[in-house]
Amino acid sequence: MKIILFILLSFVKVYSQNLYAEYKVTIFPEKEILEKDETLKSYYLNAIENAKHLNFGLICTSENSKFFNTTDSQILASIKGTDLLFAGYYGIVFDLKKKLLSQSNLLGDNIFVEKHIVNDWQLINEKKEINGFLCYKATSTNKIVYGEKVFNHPVTAWYCPTLPYNFGPNGYSGLPGLILELQVRNVVYGASKIELNSTETFKIETKKMKILNEKEFEEALNKLNDF
Repeated sequence: MKIILFILLSFVKVYSQNLYAEYKVTIFPEKEILEKDETLKSYYLNAIENAKHLNFGLICTSENSKFFNTTDSQILASIKGTDLLFAGYYGIVFDLKKKLLSQSNLLGDNIFVEKHIVNDWQLINEKKEINGFLCYKATSTNKIVYGEKVFNHPVTAWYCPTLPYNFGPNGYSGLPGLILELQVRNVVYGASKIELNSTETFKIETKKMKILNEKEFEEALNKLNDF
């Protein structure tokens, strides 16, 4: 009974504290993109090379999380915006459990898109160790609608139940533990550092944001492309 009580108290203590994780990103070459025109190929190969210099942070509380770019400012100034796009990063993501507020750097730093979270994970009976933490596998699909075309990209996540925060990189969440590795198509985010009981924190200042729904965001992008 004392052992069970100790485990429960430990769980509550961890969950009541903030957690901070750092992530590195890897972009794997994809034949389909490499066979595009030479200009796009050049941007793509450049992004693959520069990805090793990119860093990202994830602050988790018991209620929400913030995923953001932490790359050194000097390095960031030397890379192209397309490098981040090829890495699948479009700006800060606040995960509020039931919805996401996702920044759109294409439209402006103060523009955020409100997205509903759809958790359709399939839990797989596979496990591996990441940075000393035992993780379990889950899979899903990232559905992207572009005009009349629909793209379904495979998603694989490795989550750690002993880190009881159901958040992860780029707004992917909803699993029974922190996502330490996430692969979407050919891009992989991997945790390089975990800080328990972190002093890192953040505020969500919605008064300074212009929040669009997904339809408004699509219309704004269409106007931008037409321009």
